[in-house]
Amino acid sequence: MKTTSTDKRITILPEGSKKKFAISEYTDKFNIEIGTHTKIFHIFCSTQQIATRKILIIRTEKDCIVPTITMSLNNQDFQFSSDQKSHKINSDDDSVQLKMLTENSDKRIKISPEKSTKQVDISEYSETFELKVGENIKSFNIFCNSKQIENYKITITKTDCEIPAFVVSIGKDKFDFGPSKKNEYKMVTEEDSVNIKMTAQNTDKRVKISSKESPEKISIQDYSETVSLVLGENIKIFTLFCNKKEISTYKIIITKNEKPCVIPTIDATFGEHKLIFEGKKGEKKYELTTKEDSMSIKMETKTKIDERVKIGEKESKTKLSISDYSETMSLKVGDNIKIFNVYCRDEILGTHTVKITKSDCEIPKITMTVKAQKFVFGPNAQSHTLTTKDDSAEIKMENSDQDNRLKISLKGTTKKSVISEYSENFDLELGKNVKSFQVFCKDSVIATYELTIKRDEKDCEPTSITAILSGERFEFNPNKVNQMMITTENSLRVTMETKTTDKRITIKRKGSDKMLPIPEYTEVFGLTYGPNTQTFEIFCKQTPKETYSITIIKSDPKPILTIKPEGKGKNPQVTITIDYIMDVTDFVADRISVTPSKRMTIKSSKSINSHTWELVVQLGFPTDYTFKAEAQS
Repeated sequence: MKTTSTDKRITILPEGSKKKFAISEYTDKFNIEIGTHTKIFHIFCSTQQIATRKILIIRTEKDCIVPTITMSLNNQDFQFSSDQKSHKINSDDDSVQLKMLTENSDKRIKISPEKSTKQVDISEYSETFELKVGENIKSFNIFCNSKQIENYKITITKTDCEIPAFVVSIGKDKFDFGPSKKNEYKMVTEEDSVNIKMTAQNTDKRVKISSKESPEKISIQDYSETVSLVLGENIKIFTLFCNKKEISTYKIIITKNEKPCVIPTIDATFGEHKLIFEGKKGEKKYELTTKEDSMSIKMETKTKIDERVKIGEKESKTKLSISDYSETMSLKVGDNIKIFNVYCRDEILGTHTVKITKSDCEIPKITMTVKAQKFVFGPNAQSHTLTTKDDSAEIKMENSDQDNRLKISLKGTTKKSVISEYSENFDLELGKNVKSFQVFCKDSVIATYELTIKRDEKDCEPTSITAILSGERFEFNPNKVNQMMITTENSLRVTMETKTTDKRITIKRKGSDKMLPIPEYTEVFGLTYGPNTQTFEIFCKQTPKETYSITIIKSDPKPILTIKPEGKGKNPQVTITIDYIMDVTDFVADRISVTPSKRMTIKSSKSINSHTWELVVQLGFPTDYTFKAEAQS
């Protein structure tokens, strides 16, 4: 308050207050509700009230202003105002959380979803609601003192998930799932476990997949799982989700069959002898000789042990793991037979029969002579190898032991020979040629000696050929690679001969693609006047070895001489024209190197009136031709 009075005795007392104030010092702030309000002040001079003053305050209601609202849907903001009353958005979500924000502080302003009677402050509004596929319309009414002043609307369109196409890979097998595809597949395997992976072109992040064993919902392309299998059917079910909603189910039935037993290769030790039992079905037979009274037998295998695979003697019901087999066998003089069966559970996979011959004969030392090489066989040297390029080999044997009970035989034959009398020639194939010899004491095999002859391919030898042209024979060899002939023929047939029997040798004319064995070669080719050179290449196994060539010179049988006088008077010049095919002016060694030419003109500088002109045409082959003509004026 303010006053013009300067009298300090004057004070003011607001009604309802106990404290007096100097008028100029009074100040107050108070809330005013809507309606009429009276404020009374009492004026005092010292302690005596001298006046009363009243202030009548009438407060009327303000007009409501339509607020600007920020609507937040799953953390995405949209502005609503009197200029922007609606929004349309798309969503892949199954539900949305909606919140409201406003800077308007007018407490008269409230909000209420359409079809709801409850009004709340805008900033207090929060709601989560489910979305259905298609349009979801949410409308809100804005109130001022319970009177609607505005309506805001948001339309949320939810798109549905499409069932994607995807591929399930299990090992090398691939299965296509998706629209218009099968929902169930079957596969067979012998593996103990399989790895499952998936690939998909779908990029819809709402689409997830899971299985009973892997319940976590993950993206299709992130799916990877290793599944252990039991014998028989293993059913794998995959469920496809769009967000949390199941949209499809797929099944793969994996049938695990038992792996077939692998027949192992067994290293068998019989005393000092080592045998290899091959991992093949059927019966295999082995023979060995000893002078011992007994023999220890042990087995082992380097392959992975299949627990189903066992070994046992034919007459025994006992089956043991291969590495557990061990025994000592007593031997009698003569043949001792031991039969082993290899089992997969109760099925016999293979049989190994070992004949152990106990002999009272000493195992002899034998010297075999092959290609001037000597090989000594005995108890500690039962095999040898030699290499040759020959296609046959003779084997002779020597034996210093005079025991007449000892004989030798080529394995697989019935003929038995005294060792020192044995001699035989064998044809050899390219590669390994294995010859096994059995040493007998009486009728028992006491030793088997093996000679391996490796035949390598022979080197190609230089090849000589004979070329036959019109009955004439021309010899070619590495020391004589060029030949020459003269002919008047227009074409010649050439054939070839050779003494070589090596089938690897072939011939080809240079410039031709045809390669033939030499005796099969024949060809006719035309000749032009002058030299015609044909080159032949000799090959061994497609590799060039020698090159031979023949030069065929085609000449006219006789040149044609024409003499023509030139000029007038008693001493005319003459032109001598010789029609033939070669220029004979160039010489190489003792032969003429010729250049194609059609005409040669010689002009005489002498008077030929009543004179005989003689011209010698030197061709160099097969003879020289002499022409004489009478020159006339």
